[in-house]
Amino acid sequence: MALLQELFGTAKPVIAMAHYPPLPGTPLYDEAGGVDALIEAMRAIMITGYDWGAIGTALLSMAILGVILQTITFWAFHRLAR
Repeated sequence: MALLQELFGTAKPVIAMAHYPPLPGTPLYDEAGGVDALIEAMRAIMITGYDWGAIGTALLSMAILGVILQTITFWAFHRLAR
C-alpha cells in the first residue's frame, strides 16, 4: 500500500484498463497481417465514433489515476500453459 500511496497519492487508486489486439510473439497474433494489421486494428478501435475527449474528461472526473494496457487474448497463455 505504501507504494500506491507514493505513486498515486492515495492507498486505493482507481486504475482503468484498455485492451488491444494480440502483439507479435503472442498466441492469435495475425502473422499474415503483421504489425500493419495490428496498427489498423488499434486505429479501428480508436475511431469507432466515440467522443474520446468526453470519455477522457469523464475518466478524469472519476479520479482515474492510471491506465493498464492489456492484450485481449492474454487468456490464451493460460490455456496453452495447461
